[in-house]
Amino acid sequence: AAAATHNNTHRFSGRTGIPIALDADLDQDLFVEAQSSVNFVEHLAQTDYPDGVGLPFALKRQIANDRHLPYFVSGSYTVEDGRYVVTASLFETRRGRLLQERTFAGDDLFALVDEMAVQLKHDLEIPEQYIEDVEDLPIGSILTNSMAAFEAMANGFHALIVREEWEVAARHLERAVAQDPTFATAHYALYRIYLLGNQSAKAQLALQASMEHIYKLAEKDRYTLKISHYEFRQQPDKVLAVAKMRVELFPDDIDGRLQLAQLYVFHNDVDATIAQFEQILEIDPGQYSHLQTLGKLYQQRGEFDRAFGLPRTIRGAVPERRRVFQRHRRCVREPRPACGRQGAVRSCAINEDR
Repeated sequence: AAAATHNNTHRFSGRTGIPIALDADLDQDLFVEAQSSVNFVEHLAQTDYPDGVGLPFALKRQIANDRHLPYFVSGSYTVEDGRYVVTASLFETRRGRLLQERTFAGDDLFALVDEMAVQLKHDLEIPEQYIEDVEDLPIGSILTNSMAAFEAMANGFHALIVREEWEVAARHLERAVAQDPTFATAHYALYRIYLLGNQSAKAQLALQASMEHIYKLAEKDRYTLKISHYEFRQQPDKVLAVAKMRVELFPDDIDGRLQLAQLYVFHNDVDATIAQFEQILEIDPGQYSHLQTLGKLYQQRGEFDRAFGLPRTIRGAVPERRRVFQRHRRCVREPRPACGRQGAVRSCAINEDR
């Protein structure tokens, strides 16, 4: 896993927006599991840097280590004479060793994000042939080509996730979709805000707009949107069917399996829930956070020996880089169906701390 951290010395939207855009770009690739600092809000809230501004290197490394991420990225950006200059440093979490530092410069921020995503895959030593073969749409095709809409979205996400200012977030996101009516990600974020705020009519319109522009989402994210669509329409059988379809098409997609597991919990299907968590741990033994849930499920099924044996599993499950590379090589050699629809998953998280 790699965690990316970006520092902003110019506009606020950049220090939230660049990591979110990089996350979205990398999220097209099942070889990479990306997370931005919005995923680490609870960690940051326990420090003196709740916004992530000025977060010391030791704390960045600690967050990555706590989440069992083998790599993290720290970075900064400025705007000089109308040109963006972004510096990104890739670190190995265990030793805190700098593996690579890159600087990207240009007047098109979206093009820079596309360049950063590809370069990060190379720096993580993902096989060249895989990088060439995998689908990798420009970030403008899956988010927006409007800089004004992008900035409004970034500010909205920060207000929503970091500051928990829902009304402020809604205003920013409303500006984002006004600037770009095809901005499906922003429409969907508005849907979630409106739904949780008991504004059903607005939520329905936002969800409908998301569905109309579903082509602007990465393929696996389209399934998440479809699930929300059927949930809103109170069609649980279709919700479960779409979730199963996502897992069938993307068998190595951990997020898809987590979503399916949660639905099985809703349907009170313990055996099916256990099967999904076991698959997740087979895909990535480093997903330690799910071992406790799996242990409780074993106990529900009366398998106490298996439940109590999980602490030993935690101690023995530390993934090594060598083992991951062996799986990469196997998936490059074998036909694609043997490794899932798009090959093996390489965990790469983004922990943005500006």
